[in-house]
Amino acid sequence: MAKRSKIPATPWPEGFELDGDLHRFAEEKGIPFAAIPTVWEHFENHHRAKGSLFADWRAAWRTWCLNEIKFNPGRYGRHNTPSGRSPAMDAGIQLVNRYLAEDIHERRRNYDPMAVAARQIRDLTGIDLPESVFDPNEPMTPSRRMVLTALKEAAKKPEPDEF
Repeated sequence: MAKRSKIPATPWPEGFELDGDLHRFAEEKGIPFAAIPTVWEHFENHHRAKGSLFADWRAAWRTWCLNEIKFNPGRYGRHNTPSGRSPAMDAGIQLVNRYLAEDIHERRRNYDPMAVAARQIRDLTGIDLPESVFDPNEPMTPSRRMVLTALKEAAKKPEPDEF
């Protein structure tokens, strides 16, 4: 098997500047348009100061952009997570959603419309009606019909003005 010849690594190339393709790549990866020149400046200053050598400087820029987002997720308002939020934010949202789901389940389990109606009538009128009056599974007796009819009529009438 023949050895592949290696592309020689070179220092910062003369005339290597931020062009449209490099700018577009950074923007497509999530770096805001206005921040790209500053990121480029950091990239250039870092590699000139360190005397970095690369075989492909355009690839070095692409890697720099990907690392810029990866290591500074909050800087650009997105995080390196599927949701784009910080892991702590995702965990908090999951905790709140779990709490809300449990709370809704508990409320549904404890909600008995017949008991609520009986409490409301007792609170408004002082009359303590048995919950069976409101139970749709109970047979419709004459007394039950009379109570429900009276309640419906009372609900229709406006309350008299008190003097």
